[in-house]
Amino acid sequence: MIQYKNFKNLFYERVSYENTEKMISFLVQKLSNCKSENAYIEVCKEIIALQNHIEEMYDYADICNIRNLEDNFYKEEI
Repeated sequence: MIQYKNFKNLFYERVSYENTEKMISFLVQKLSNCKSENAYIEVCKEIIALQNHIEEMYDYADICNIRNLEDNFYKEEI
């Protein structure tokens, strides 16, 4: 089910490349250690949630940049 969020209630946070890299490495290791199909699915859900967060922050910065092309902060974020 699609969950819609109110743009006014979103808060932008820069995604840390280093933290994301560590988290992905950790989740890939968890995947390789899964002993059941259900455990594998749960780790996949964690990976998807991380991906969704990254995409949400990118989209937020992109929308803010489009709304005000003179805002250098969001221009740099993109």
